[in-house]
Amino acid sequence: MTEILNEVLREFPLAYWELTFNAARVPCGHVIQWSELHEHRQILENNFLVEIKSPDWGEMWTGGPPYHLSVTPEQQIPTALIGAHNEEIRKELEERRSSAIPRNAVTEDK
Repeated sequence: MTEILNEVLREFPLAYWELTFNAARVPCGHVIQWSELHEHRQILENNFLVEIKSPDWGEMWTGGPPYHLSVTPEQQIPTALIGAHNEEIRKELEERRSSAIPRNAVTEDK
């Protein structure tokens, strides 16, 4: 069945099928391609897609925030590589562990 449908659907462009299906009240929609999304006026004007500079990957596009606040504006920061903060986290955990309870502490019930 898929092969038959694909063969028929290839005969006309996507826009034709969307109009045809919508006119027949058949629910349909297409998956937006990157080239279409990247140039979509509404997406760009609302900063739903923003370009950032990553120290590891250079310039790249990422999803922007779905909301914009006037008092606390959003910030876009690049994602860290996996394991990038391991040493900092280990150090902090060790500091917390050593300051919480002395290793040879003895507690007594009173």
